[in-house]
Amino acid sequence: MRGMRADGYVLVNSSREADELGLGHLAVRHGLPAVRMLTVPASEIAQRTLGQPLPNTALLGAFAALTRVVSLAGVETAILESLPGQLARGNVEAARATHAFVCHSLNRQQDLAHR
Repeated sequence: MRGMRADGYVLVNSSREADELGLGHLAVRHGLPAVRMLTVPASEIAQRTLGQPLPNTALLGAFAALTRVVSLAGVETAILESLPGQLARGNVEAARATHAFVCHSLNRQQDLAHR
């Protein structure tokens, strides 16, 4: 995490939590707010939606939700313009699923922080 800016993000492709992976302490040590480090099961979601563990577009959906640098609609448009038919639909589904996963995770973190 050397060179990471304080306003940076860490998105990890894993079905395990950051603490389970031994990454939770990194956020604290580097002053990264917990909300900026998130794990997402992108490969598992891609396996379910595409039939293969190809997480690229799933990670784009997660990135859109975590950073809000690009919208989910923008990700979907790029996928639909770049890939043919069923492949595009499966990738859009993967991006939507990870986007929803991240939104749910962020809402859960905010709920816990306000208790």
